[in-house]
Amino acid sequence: MVNVVPDDVRIETYVRAATTEALQSVNEKVDRALQSGAMAVGAQARIKTTPGYLPAFYDPQFCALFGRNGVSLLGESAFADQSESGGGFSSDMGDVCHIMPALQAFAAGWEGSAHTSAYLVSDDEVAYILPAKVMAMTVIDLLWGEAAIAADIVRNHTPVLTKEEYLAFMRGMNSESVFPGV
Repeated sequence: MVNVVPDDVRIETYVRAATTEALQSVNEKVDRALQSGAMAVGAQARIKTTPGYLPAFYDPQFCALFGRNGVSLLGESAFADQSESGGGFSSDMGDVCHIMPALQAFAAGWEGSAHTSAYLVSDDEVAYILPAKVMAMTVIDLLWGEAAIAADIVRNHTPVLTKEEYLAFMRGMNSESVFPGV
């Protein structure tokens, strides 16, 4: 009802952003909005903040290796470069990307909108078999010759955060505050 203030309202939301700095900034703005809403109606806001997924930054050298294998198997027109698609895309792989070289491969062979019941496999070969072959080819390249390519990728990679910085950031995102009403 538009003219009723319930005695208990609970919401769950999350913030996504292209960088950890932007994530923190937007999170603070959301908290202030919740606090001001509580103040406007004379209520109390209890805000529990928990860390979510970080934006992805795929390793360009790793993506190029995977891409060469994809193109060799599927052809140039059937394969998209994944190194440019990471920034701002939040997922558990975003967390991994912050501390080590990583990529997140996507495959065709699906129809419908992702994360819905309408997201269905339309081509088993394209959705499952071909991506597995490209991944296998990439693993072979990474391990071939005493893992020289893998070592080169690791050596050339500059992590966004160290493991310690990542853990400190995630622990720092855990908080709970109570904003008293008027």
